[in-house]
Amino acid sequence: MDLLQEILKNDLPVPQANTASNTSVPQVIDVVPDVSHLANNTISRDALESRGNIRQLLAQGTMAINDLMLVAKTTNAPRAYEVLANLLKTVAELNHDLMQVHAEEHSLVSPDDSDGDIHIDKAVFVGSTSELAEIMKQEKVKIKAVKHVNSGSDTKEEKEGS
Repeated sequence: MDLLQEILKNDLPVPQANTASNTSVPQVIDVVPDVSHLANNTISRDALESRGNIRQLLAQGTMAINDLMLVAKTTNAPRAYEVLANLLKTVAELNHDLMQVHAEEHSLVSPDDSDGDIHIDKAVFVGSTSELAEIMKQEKVKIKAVKHVNSGSDTKEEKEGS
């Protein structure tokens, strides 16, 4: 056990606390965002908040990577490099997540219109015949109104159908 303590003591330099009064305090970043002002959450707002959270995590991860690189270089310990590699992978996944949030928001807000014209081969009406007759009657009235507006006067078909 003494050998292990001696190895750890020699391999890992412990930074001494700086007692000077002008030392800089690391910046503390608020991890939990204030969402109380978002009473009406929409897709765009949620995506904006999600992107903000991911960007904040990316910034913190980048700072941690810089610190871990320093530790890994000074200690030359395999475990430090392993932790650094895991953090690099996590930050890369966060970048992917950021792009995925953008793509999902785009697909939810403006659905693809790449289908072009829609072609329906067969349509099935679910309902009673009286409901179908009522819908057909309403459509016929709409068509007559459009024809009347377009022609400016009643056509022979409209007079016969009335």
